[in-house]
Amino acid sequence: MSTSTRATGYGHAAAAYLASADESLLCVVQIECPDGLRAIDEIAAVDGVDVIFIGHSDLSQGLGCYGDFEDSAMRDAEARVQAAAVRHGKCLGMLLKRDMNAALYHARGFRFLACGTDVGCLRTGLAEAYAAGNPTE
Repeated sequence: MSTSTRATGYGHAAAAYLASADESLLCVVQIECPDGLRAIDEIAAVDGVDVIFIGHSDLSQGLGCYGDFEDSAMRDAEARVQAAAVRHGKCLGMLLKRDMNAALYHARGFRFLACGTDVGCLRTGLAEAYAAGNPTE
């Protein structure tokens, strides 16, 4: 528990933040291993959880089909997580990989779609700067 984060004004508004945080926080839980998949109903039933987020890379690794998000094991896992999310009134989420089609996953019921990571954005920016012949920018 840190009171020196951006949310607390880096320590200048910690009391105000702590007094109202419960009203504005979003609770996202990530399913990224077979154990989480087996317990999806219990996880989705937890009061206060807003989003069930599938970690496709880690989950596909655990299911023996790393990176093949169209594999039947992954599609079955998505369907199980989605059914539990619907049953318990939770939003379904994921991180879109570069080659994933947002419209396809939206059609599959995903509404919390994250795009990119901090490291991925840094890597892309550095690669573009290097390719442009200006690696110091």
